[in-house]
Amino acid sequence: MHLHEKKHSLAKVYEGTLRTGVEELTIRGYPSTLAMGLLVDKVTSEIYENLIQVGQTNAKFYREFLQIKKEYFGLIKFYATDASLKIAQPPKHKFTVDEAVVLIKKVLKILGPEYQAKLIWALRPGRIDYYEDTNKREGAYSSGHSVHTLLAEQNQAYPNARYPIILAEIASTLNEHLLFDYLYQNSQTKTEKIYLLQNRIEEIMAEKNIPLHADKLADLFHKINVEFGADVLDQKAPDKKNYA
Repeated sequence: MHLHEKKHSLAKVYEGTLRTGVEELTIRGYPSTLAMGLLVDKVTSEIYENLIQVGQTNAKFYREFLQIKKEYFGLIKFYATDASLKIAQPPKHKFTVDEAVVLIKKVLKILGPEYQAKLIWALRPGRIDYYEDTNKREGAYSSGHSVHTLLAEQNQAYPNARYPIILAEIASTLNEHLLFDYLYQNSQTKTEKIYLLQNRIEEIMAEKNIPLHADKLADLFHKINVEFGADVLDQKAPDKKNYA
C-alpha cells in the first residue's frame, strides 16, 4: 500500500505526538514547545527564530538559482527532479589523501596555532580511516568536529565537555566555508567556480488546539517549500502529498 493511502492515519499519529508535547509543556510550565525542545541544547527561542528568519530572508537567492537552472537548460516545465541537474560537472582533478591533508592544514591555519596543533594531532597517521572497504564508503569524519571535541575536552570538565548539535555544526560549517572560500578564490577556470558555487548553494538550504489532518500538513509543507523557492518548480501532481 502506498504511503499516500495512509496519509490520514499518519497525520493523526503526528498530531498525537504534538499533543504529547503540549501536555508536557503544560505540566512542566514551559512557555512553549519550542522552548522545551531547545532546552537540552541551551538555545533560546530567539536564536532559533533568528535562524529561521535569516533563512527565509535569503531564500530569494536559492529561488534565483533555480530560475537560472531552468533558463540554462531551456526547460518550459521545471520539476523538483530537474533541480538536481548540474550546470557544471566536477573538475577532473582528484585530490590524494596527502594532498587533501596539506590543503586542510593550509586553509585552517587562519584559526591560529592552538587550533593548528590540534588539527595536526587529529590528522596524524592511524587516526582516520580514509579508504573504502566492505560495507564502508570512502571519506573521513569532519575535522571541525574532531578539533572541537579535543578543545572541549581540554577546556571543560568531563560533564560539560559534550556540546549541543547547534554548536557542533558551527565548528563544522565554519571549516567548510573556509575551504570553499580558498578553493573558489584559487580556481583556475570559470567552470570550476560555477561548480563550487553550485555545490555550496545546494548544500546550504502545535501549541494551539487546532486539529491536524493530512491536508493541513500538506498545505503547511507546501507553504514552507514555496518560501524557500519551490514556486519556481512545476508540480507533477496537484495534491501536494510530498510531505509524507
